[in-house]
This record gives sequence, C-alpha cells and structure tokens, in this order.
Amino acid sequence: MTGIRAACCYPLARCIMGRRYAAATAILGAAAALDVADGFVARHFHQTSAIGSIMDPLADKMLMVTTAFCLSRNNIFPKKLTALIAAREVSLICGGALLGLRKARSCRQGTPLQRQVIRIRPSWTGKLSMALQVLLGTSTLISQAAPTSGLRQYLTRCLPLLRLMTGGSVLLSFAEYSKFFVQELLEI
Repeated sequence: MTGIRAACCYPLARCIMGRRYAAATAILGAAAALDVADGFVARHFHQTSAIGSIMDPLADKMLMVTTAFCLSRNNIFPKKLTALIAAREVSLICGGALLGLRKARSCRQGTPLQRQVIRIRPSWTGKLSMALQVLLGTSTLISQAAPTSGLRQYLTRCLPLLRLMTGGSVLLSFAEYSKFFVQELLEI
C-alpha cells in the first residue's frame, strides 16, 4: 500500500498543475485512506517491518511536498510555507541518513551492534505537523475545487489560520527532531 501512495505523487502533481483540483482532492483523499488502512493492517496483524517504517513516512513526505510545491506553482499556496515544509522533510531524511551512516561506521570500529539500532519514533509534534499539512493541503484543494459557494468562502476564511498553525507545527517538529538527531550523534 505504501508503494501505491508513493506512486500517487505523479498523478497528483499532474492534476494540480492542470488545475483539476477535484481529481487532485480525490487522489490525496485516496492516498490518506490507504495510509490509514496500511497502518491498521500493519499494527493489527503485526506486519510491521524495518523497511516499512522507513518507506511509510517517506511516502507521506513525498505526497505533502508534492502537494505544497504544485499548489505553490499555481500561486494558491504560500511559497515560504512550501519552502519550510520541504526544508523540514529534506532535513529529516538527511538527518536519518547521516545518523545511519555514523552508527554503521562506529559499528565497524567495534561498538556493540545493539547500540547501532536506529529508532526514530514519530513524535507528537511530527504527527501534528503531518496532520495539519494534510488538512491544509486538502482544504486548499477543496477550496479550489468547490464551486463558488458557502464552503469555498468558509475555507478561504479558514486557510490563513490553518497556514499559520501548520507553519508553527512544522517549526516545532523540526526543532524537536533536530534536538533528537544532535543528541544521537553526540552519543556515537
């Protein structure tokens, strides 16, 4: 299911860039439903794996950065918020890779293998940030897909606050994960 979610990035980008916002909303909604189903199956049937714990959040990151970037290119999403979201996601990926490389290197130098297991658990700030990013992306798409109506006007009024909340949660999550990576790197 994670592979299907990652594969949704291309059609999602095409729909947003083609200003087919209803179709983009459906794709993003289907990807979110797959994420929920994937998580349920993994936990309920004990089907978790090391690769799944890496690929699942990576698919989430790909979808959200794709959504933000394409909406920004269409001038309906703040470019600074897109840059902030992309910077957080890239730094998390690079931080995890750097941590993995450093731990692998120290393992070759004789550090016990049990200390080499990398456990990057999702934090509440990371989950909040992702939830707000999904809500903001979906709300922005719906506001563009909805015909001129009360829903569109309501969402248009709510979007500035939602952008502010999303930006704050992205910064908070970035700070928390940065602290984690620095602590882990100092322990190696």
